[in-house]
Amino acid sequence: MVALVCFAIARGDGEEKLSSPLLNELVEMNKNEIFKSNYPSVENYYAVRDKLDKLIADKIRKEGLAKSEKVKEEKRRLAAKRKAEEKKLVQLAKVEEKRNWQTFEITQYTSGYESTQKRKGEAGYGITASGEYVQEGLTIACSPDIPFGTKIYIEILDHTYTCFDRGSLITSGKIDVYVNDLSKAIRFGRQKSRGYIVKE
Repeated sequence: MVALVCFAIARGDGEEKLSSPLLNELVEMNKNEIFKSNYPSVENYYAVRDKLDKLIADKIRKEGLAKSEKVKEEKRRLAAKRKAEEKKLVQLAKVEEKRNWQTFEITQYTSGYESTQKRKGEAGYGITASGEYVQEGLTIACSPDIPFGTKIYIEILDHTYTCFDRGSLITSGKIDVYVNDLSKAIRFGRQKSRGYIVKE
């Protein structure tokens, strides 16, 4: 193919382009040698053809090596990524083993009279059984078998709360989550959810 291309160019005016980008580039590099005269000698044609053959072979070899290295690097990168993911999965599996999942009945309450029989301004309003003030996103009321300060993750709410309060209706397996808004608590209603005690 190379010889035919060179011969075609040698017979023309030097403006013909090849369809192959690689051959075009290499021919451009040697154009001056091909077109030293309007009718290059046969010797000149063969010399240039041989040079082009060598250049093409060298370029293909170098590009092949470069591509091979890229492939190897990509394989190494993927292998490292896979190893890191496997390590992460193993760690997650170990963490999961330590979680003692339980099913809880979840409700929500407020500081208002409907939940605590206390009105704003009265003694003890907004204060939990542990003496801490209620705080949305933190406070939950738990059964007496769960000590104050215990952290519990509730899956349905995707959040970890701390047991700071009690409730006359909060028995084992039930959790009351504190919220500021009564309508929010009513909408939530009574739901089942998995959860576990966070061990630090």
